[in-house]
Amino acid sequence: MRKAITFASLLISTCALLLFCGWFEPRQIASIAIFTTFIYGTLIFAEFRLAFAFGGIATLMTSGLLTVPRFTQAASLDVIVFLIGTFIVIGYLEENQFFEGIVASLTRLIGPRPQLLLAGMMILASLFSALIGEVTAILFMAGAMLNLTSRYRLDATPFVIMLVFACNIGSAMSSVGNPIGVMIALKTGLSFVDFLKWAAPISLVVDGVVYAICRWWYADAFAQFGAAMETQFSSTQINLSQNKSSRKCWAILIGLIAMLSTHGLLEEKLHLGEGTMMVAAALTMGSVVLLLSQRNARGLVERRVDWWTLSFFMMLFASVGTLEDTMVTQVIAHKVRGGFSRPGALIQVIGWSTGWLSAFLDNVLAVATFMPVVHDIRKEAGVPFSSS
Repeated sequence: MRKAITFASLLISTCALLLFCGWFEPRQIASIAIFTTFIYGTLIFAEFRLAFAFGGIATLMTSGLLTVPRFTQAASLDVIVFLIGTFIVIGYLEENQFFEGIVASLTRLIGPRPQLLLAGMMILASLFSALIGEVTAILFMAGAMLNLTSRYRLDATPFVIMLVFACNIGSAMSSVGNPIGVMIALKTGLSFVDFLKWAAPISLVVDGVVYAICRWWYADAFAQFGAAMETQFSSTQINLSQNKSSRKCWAILIGLIAMLSTHGLLEEKLHLGEGTMMVAAALTMGSVVLLLSQRNARGLVERRVDWWTLSFFMMLFASVGTLEDTMVTQVIAHKVRGGFSRPGALIQVIGWSTGWLSAFLDNVLAVATFMPVVHDIRKEAGVPFSSS
């Protein structure tokens, strides 16, 4: 009951604020009201977010704000299809214990040197996050860390938190680190290499800074880890059976990375649209994995593709499209640009606003909300995204 009251209060307050500010027309207010219902429902009733998503889209359609053809266009099926392909590939690698084997090899290679081992695991977590997605990376990296700390009878909390930081940071290194990167890459024309050029160096520096802070903040935990490793390492190494399909897994991962890293060049050479080869790369390697899985192919798709989240993303992207169609994003962009004319100030406002919104909502929801606004700001400045 308390949640319902909070939900109703937020919705009424938002509608009252929209009417009071006088920026928007009735059609735009209706679009914003439905969209904020979507957001508040997701925030307050997270377990029912897909119900709010379906209901929001149905309301937009019946109110004439969204047509079926526009829904299929705005739902960003290119992003959804890319994610389906990568889910299948990563699921296959996970089921063959490919990533656990790499972590075990790193542990054996570094030996009883706790600081170097923890730094190595943070770097590995960031790299995995950049290549296979932050959610997948933290699942098996946290599992490996829990295995280590349980053997040494240590509190795993500080070390798992370090890996969470590393995975979040690493996901920004590439265009495939999380759905946000995929969405930005496909909507703005940025390539895998562009992310490596502009985002990866900053992410690596932030990784180093975070490790230094954690080394200081969790000094006692580091000391306990070191003492335990010195006395117990020889008898507690991680033992994973050698997987006969490891070479096959390496070939699949390297093939996917190679196709993604060259997608911009291939699109230019073959005169294809932006993002075409990026989606084709995920589908190609997904096809290879399904062929290799043989009778397990259907089970792989059913188990490893997060259909709940992908369905939510489709509804979210389509609802954001109505804000563009009703020119809500243009109004907001004009007001923001008028209030903060200097590029530096604009970047700070958008960056901090997106960051704080991500702390309370799904980060995809936050970025999807702000992307059309940024696009309209760029259009006003005469530098729209290349894919527009």
